[in-house]
Amino acid sequence: MAPDTSRERVKSSFQNPDLPVLAVEREGRIDGLLIAYGVGRLVGNDINPVEMDLFAKAGGVPLSLDDVMKAADIIVCATGQPGLVEPRMIRKGQIILALSNPRPEISPEAARQAGAAFAADGLCAKLLRRANKHEFTLLVCPVILEEFQGALQKKLDATKEEIESALALLHEVSVMTGDTPPAAKPAHIVRDPDDDLILFCAVAAEADFLVTGDKDLLAIGEHGKIKIIDPRGFEMLFA
Repeated sequence: MAPDTSRERVKSSFQNPDLPVLAVEREGRIDGLLIAYGVGRLVGNDINPVEMDLFAKAGGVPLSLDDVMKAADIIVCATGQPGLVEPRMIRKGQIILALSNPRPEISPEAARQAGAAFAADGLCAKLLRRANKHEFTLLVCPVILEEFQGALQKKLDATKEEIESALALLHEVSVMTGDTPPAAKPAHIVRDPDDDLILFCAVAAEADFLVTGDKDLLAIGEHGKIKIIDPRGFEMLFA
């Protein structure tokens, strides 16, 4: 089989081929927003040839979906087509943002299992907007904020300024419960003992739901009156 050269072909077309390539599997004008923000190197795909022509005129490189997945380091999908991105298309180390709701182009879990370094959908942003509109009360505690900050540092390599902005946004839409983490860990309940502190925070805050993507917490299902569900399940409660 001949070696795949789509990635090398695209990257060689830019002045600095060592920087990441950002892909947009698009609907609407996401590409324009990214270019306006300063992202200068885009590859993309759209089923509408007129949109692809506009994308090319804006400075993007039109490719087939398969070639987009092979060439790009960061994938942004907003197509409204659930299941569009198959696990076989994921390249190890990619960042996948599948933003269609309520069903994304690929679930974050499937993308990570296929090798993505980071994967997310648009649900968490939607839930933050609901919290900001007071459709529910978002409770956070120091332990959760510490985990959130650690994820930004380790998974996204976020800068200090980016982390501070994200924490400020979270503070705006949430209610802080408790001043400090508990001095001692609670009794072992979750398969991963580190998650016991998260459960402790939910109990201490008298929460009705613990919304998480953590498999060990989700495996419990409920603890006392607290239902433990993933973001998609929580969003469905508003349907």
